[in-house]
Amino acid sequence: MNPLVFDIYKMSAHDGPGMRTVIFLKGCPLRCRWCHNPESFRASPEIWVYPERCIGCGQCLESCPEGALSFDQKKRPLLNRQLCTGCGLCSAVCPAKALVDIGKSCSKDELMKIILREKTFMDETGGGVTFSGGEALLYPGFLSEMLKACKEVGVHTAVDTCGAVPWESLEKVLPFTDLFLYDLKILDPREHKKYTGLGNRRILSNLEKLNPVLRREKKTLWIRTPLIPGATDGTANIRGIAEYIKAKLVPLPERWELCAFNPLGEEKYRRLDLPWEYKRGFMLEQKAADSLLHTAGEVFRGAGEAGIVRLTGLTAS
Repeated sequence: MNPLVFDIYKMSAHDGPGMRTVIFLKGCPLRCRWCHNPESFRASPEIWVYPERCIGCGQCLESCPEGALSFDQKKRPLLNRQLCTGCGLCSAVCPAKALVDIGKSCSKDELMKIILREKTFMDETGGGVTFSGGEALLYPGFLSEMLKACKEVGVHTAVDTCGAVPWESLEKVLPFTDLFLYDLKILDPREHKKYTGLGNRRILSNLEKLNPVLRREKKTLWIRTPLIPGATDGTANIRGIAEYIKAKLVPLPERWELCAFNPLGEEKYRRLDLPWEYKRGFMLEQKAADSLLHTAGEVFRGAGEAGIVRLTGLTAS
C-alpha cells in the first residue's frame, strides 16, 4: 500500500535549492513538541474538525459506523479520536466541509504527473523535488521508486529526514538522492528524548555513516537545526552541535541551517484536539538569532568555514 500524502507544496524556496515541489508523507517516529505539522505524526488516516463550519445537519453522525461523532450544546461536532478509524465516511457526506480527510493515497504515476507539471520552473531555477513528512524514509521502497523516477526525467531530488530510521532505509534511497536535509535538533540524548520522544543515538550514527558516503558519491548534505524556545535555542546546544559537526562530519556538510521557530501550528493542534505548548506565538528576536549565528560560526571560523552556517525563517525585529 502506498503511504498517505498529507500535503504538497509547489514553488517552495525553503527545502533545498531553487524552486521545489515538496511532497509530505504521513507518519513519523518522533513526537517533537514544537512540530508545526502534527497531522504528520500518525501514518493512518485522520480527520480535521472545523466546528465553525458545521450547519448541524447530522449526516456525519448517521454515517459513522464507530459512533465516534456527537454534537456539543451548540450543535458543533465532537470527534472521539479513540473510536475514530479515519475511514472518511463522515467527511464524504459533510456538505459544509466541517470534517475533512487528512492524507490521500497517491500512486507513483499520480505524483509524477504533479512533479512534471512543475519541471519548467525547477529547470529554470535549479530546483527539484523534496520528499518530506513526517518521515519519508519510513517508506524506503516507495520512496526509492519515486526518487528513481525523478532522476530518470532529470529532476533534482532531495530527502528531508530526522534520521531516526534503520540505516538500510537510507542505503536504499542513496543512489537516487542528490541532497539530504538532515535534522540535528538536540545533541544531549536525554534532552533529545525529553523533547522529541526518542533518543538520538541512531540519528547520530546514521549521520556519521551518511556523510562520507555522500561526499564520495558527490552528493550533498545540509544539516538543519530548528531554534525552539527553551528546547534547542540554548547557546550550549548550538555550540555543542557546531563542535560535533566540526569533529564528526569530515569533510564538513555544505550547509548548516539554523531554522527560526515557526509559531503557526496552534490552529492545527486545535483541529486535532492536541495540546500546543507555544500559545504566545513566540518568534525569535533578530538579536537572539544573530547571537546564535555568531556562536555557531565561531566554532568554524578558525577553519575558514563559518560561511556554512545560515539563518532561515522569520524573526522579529
